[in-house]
Amino acid sequence: MRLIRAIIRPWYRAKVRLHRRSYVLGALMHVGTVVAIAFIAIFVFTFYILQPYEVSGMSMYPTLHDGDRLFILRTGKIFANLFGTDYVPERGEIIVFESRVNDDKWIKRIVGLPEE
Repeated sequence: MRLIRAIIRPWYRAKVRLHRRSYVLGALMHVGTVVAIAFIAIFVFTFYILQPYEVSGMSMYPTLHDGDRLFILRTGKIFANLFGTDYVPERGEIIVFESRVNDDKWIKRIVGLPEE
């Protein structure tokens, strides 16, 4: 929390000083702050919560076709890591994982669960 305050306080004080001197500069600084926060939020959201992937190949036909684009929701894995448990997907979920042989990403549907 101290780090956030240490970053925000000087920024806020500079914004107040500019706003007192010139309404236009204060408004521009406010708009710049909002745009910067929006870009940071979009970056965090798209790279850590929703990840985009492109399907290559016909292994998931007829559900997914070659060249289809999809977003994978990572909240289940994030919460499992947060609570220190293993992430076990449910039957019927589509998952993305990396191949052990090369750096390819595989998109597959869960059919069997552990201990089946």
